[in-house]
Amino acid sequence: MHSLLRFTGPNGAPYQLGDAICVCVDRSVVATIGVALLKNGTEIEVGAFEATPLLRDDERNIGALIFYELCVFVTEQFAQVQAIRFVFSRAIGALGPPQSQAATRVAVAERIGAVDIEVTPLASGGYAVRGVWPYSEANVAALREALAAHRTLYPGGPLVQGTPHHNLWRGLRRLLAQPSGDVG
Repeated sequence: MHSLLRFTGPNGAPYQLGDAICVCVDRSVVATIGVALLKNGTEIEVGAFEATPLLRDDERNIGALIFYELCVFVTEQFAQVQAIRFVFSRAIGALGPPQSQAATRVAVAERIGAVDIEVTPLASGGYAVRGVWPYSEANVAALREALAAHRTLYPGGPLVQGTPHHNLWRGLRRLLAQPSGDVG
């Protein structure tokens, strides 16, 4: 099954390791993720997640899907990366109270073999979940299994089919496809 998301560099350019990652659904950027290179490029750290209003306003949480798709993308495109460090701290109301959000994130990470997972309280009342996903055959197999299960949750694609925003999203895409100045 093909990826439900596409990852690019800034302004739609092909992704270069170390740049911020733009997460795209169809032709639209729905989030940007900061990336830092570590250990001469054999590790990266992902964090600084900035969601667009489209993603923030959707009632579903596609964070696990983004994380799993991102891990597959990195393992397939950048063989030198042997570990992906992560920090998840954005509040997501759909996941419940802060303790539930942290527990969900820990479960998402543990499912694919992440290690050194730490949960730390934030001044905001939320929690940051940090850890490392080390590349190994067993972890890649667990990742592919988890990703396949998550992809079934979005049969029409994330943020498009089956959401309250479907008609708005379709109308917005149609509007953006019109030549400049043609609003009818």
